[in-house]
Amino acid sequence: MANSNTYGWQQLYNESVSAVTMTNSVDIGSRRHEAGVDYTYIRNDSSEQLIPTRGCKLASASTGYTVDVAAAAPATFSASVLAGVCVHATMTASAYGWIATRGFVSVEADGKTSIGAGEKIWLSLSGTFARYTAPTDVSIFAQGLSVCGVASTAMVTTSTGTFTAYIKSPLF
Repeated sequence: MANSNTYGWQQLYNESVSAVTMTNSVDIGSRRHEAGVDYTYIRNDSSEQLIPTRGCKLASASTGYTVDVAAAAPATFSASVLAGVCVHATMTASAYGWIATRGFVSVEADGKTSIGAGEKIWLSLSGTFARYTAPTDVSIFAQGLSVCGVASTAMVTTSTGTFTAYIKSPLF
């Protein structure tokens, strides 16, 4: 009888999740799962580069899969809802590429607070991440949207650096 085990088989894709292009080579909004991480294909609509370990938010609700790097300081709900994290290659302004939307990835701390393993995180300034502190000016529902992950390793100093976190975009 033939062995039906498919362990180790990989689906063939037209493009690597580390690819960055100036014209879309894959349909915008395409999704894929690779090495335990979910990815979505987007366009960087920001004037800033999206660099690995940094998060991004939707540029606007009407554009769908275009993202912006800049995020507000997380003191109120002006903190941005995470679209995803750049993992593999820097995306210049107006470039197309893949962002991680769920899974264990390396992210950059904002350098303002220590983050312990198991603590909730949210998107902070310039795509960095900070320990989540519940804002008092919004509903519990809105607060839940701003939580985007849990630190799996600690960032115990108040300096910038990277740590591993499980992230999940509430958008994708």
